[in-house]
Amino acid sequence: MDASRPSARLDLRELGVIRPAFGPFTPGGVTAVVGANILACLMALSGWWGCSGKPTGDAQLAWLNLSIGGVMVAGLANGVFLARARRGVVLARRSVLGSAVADNSSAATRPIQSNGRSEDRATHGALVAVPGALRYHRHDCLLIQGKAVVKGSPPAHLAKKRIACEVCAP
Repeated sequence: MDASRPSARLDLRELGVIRPAFGPFTPGGVTAVVGANILACLMALSGWWGCSGKPTGDAQLAWLNLSIGGVMVAGLANGVFLARARRGVVLARRSVLGSAVADNSSAATRPIQSNGRSEDRATHGALVAVPGALRYHRHDCLLIQGKAVVKGSPPAHLAKKRIACEVCAP
């Protein structure tokens, strides 16, 4: 290929057609956890088979160690996979909710953001909920910004079987 000619190949990631995989479910991540689990199963099964033909405990000990090693490989692989999944959830939550949740600051110390609607002034300092929702929030919760809300007291929200928001923790 001539270096002076521009490449005719399109980079689909630049065009936004292909987005990079997010979290643990990348092809390499899934392949690694499946491969490690297959290896762990083979180790455990070969340890069981090797142990079953030995008459004494001393002869079975090496095979037992192989089986235990297989269980440890499976636990480690699945633990790393789940930790990557948890990290992916945290990163996704931060990208959706912004820095207010990312820095773990309490809702009381965050500045009140109002879009100037009359219901924002009416609900200042109150607990609010979106009609038909399962959770109630502080008036400045990021999850209800820009939505029509109804004001209520904690007993009124609990009577409607609503639970407190886990993000703003009213």
